[in-house]
Amino acid sequence: RGILSLMNTKPELIDGAVLYLRIYFLGLPAVGVYNCGNAIFSAAGDTARPLRYLLIAGILNVIMNLFFVIICHMDVAGVGAASALSQYVSAGLSDLFRINTDYKLHLSRLRLDPSKTVDILKIGIPSGFQNAIFALANLFVQVGVNSFSATMVAGNSAATNADSLIYDVMAAIYTACASFMSQNY
Repeated sequence: RGILSLMNTKPELIDGAVLYLRIYFLGLPAVGVYNCGNAIFSAAGDTARPLRYLLIAGILNVIMNLFFVIICHMDVAGVGAASALSQYVSAGLSDLFRINTDYKLHLSRLRLDPSKTVDILKIGIPSGFQNAIFALANLFVQVGVNSFSATMVAGNSAATNADSLIYDVMAAIYTACASFMSQNY
């Protein structure tokens, strides 16, 4: 609520936004699990499997949105619940504990290799800062959007969904390049 207030969120929207974020954040562990699985599959050259998992979860998200909002009349809570649940579906589908491949996850064998950890951090820390700066810039854009009417803010939120689809297509290109380079490296 505090951050949303700093972003000049309209008073008539803030309660719904807080509720949505609280429910949506419940799905963040699943996002981490899916992203880890996606990275492992992609590095091994299997980019089709994570795409299928994401496609299934995305279709399920749309269906659950309609069900929760239209049939169950859950409004914002329904949209948040559909998002969180679909994230758990994508994470569950990319179950690295049960797959029969060379990259099956064995928690008992999980160890950090110091030299590889340093190499990962050399790439990961700058990448993390880049993403943080991008996210911070988006917060400033959202503050500007929040200066308009509640209808305008809601319309911008809907348009942002289309923006993420376009971004995902661009991200697919650099993910494919990273996967190809990782395989060959």
